[in-house]
Amino acid sequence: MLGVPAPSFPTPASQQRASSSGRNKVPLKPGRSLMDWIRLTKSGKDLTGLRGRLLEVTEKELAKHNRKEDCWMCIRGLVYNVTPYMEYHPGGEEELMKAAGADGTDLFDQVHRWVNYESMLKECLVGKMANKLIPSIKEIHSSVKKNEKLINGVFSTPNTCDKSARAVSPRS
Repeated sequence: MLGVPAPSFPTPASQQRASSSGRNKVPLKPGRSLMDWIRLTKSGKDLTGLRGRLLEVTEKELAKHNRKEDCWMCIRGLVYNVTPYMEYHPGGEEELMKAAGADGTDLFDQVHRWVNYESMLKECLVGKMANKLIPSIKEIHSSVKKNEKLINGVFSTPNTCDKSARAVSPRS
C-alpha cells in the first residue's frame, strides 16, 4: 500500500533465527513445542526425579549423569536435570548432549545467552555445584613434608639446603 516493507519476525539478525554458522533448529515431534513444555512444567510432575530435594552436586556426581536417559548439566553454578527437556529443545538432543554431565555455561552463552533458562528449567533444578575446597596452608605443608620431593632441584630434603650451594649474583 504505502510501499513500506512488511516487518518479518523474528528479524533477520535476531538470535531467534537459525544462523548460517551451523546452529540449526530441528523439527520437533507433535506435542513438543515451547507451550507444551510450559504446560508440562506447570503440571506438578517431578521433573528432577528427586521429589523436591535440592542437592549440592560434586563434579564427580555431575559427570555420572551424561546420557540421554539421565542428563544433568550445570549452568552458572546451578545443576539441572535436562532429561525431560531433551525432546523439547529446538536445537535437538545432540546440542544438549554437548554439555551432558558437565558445566555447559560457555556453550550456552555462545548459542543463546538471551534465553531465560532459569525460568524454563526451574522445575528441573537439581541443586547447586559444591564448592571446590581449597586446601589450607597446614594441609599443603603436611603434604609437602610427606612427599619429600625435590623442588626445582634446590632442596635435597625438606627444610635443608645443600651445603655446597653458592650465592649467585646477577651478571652485569
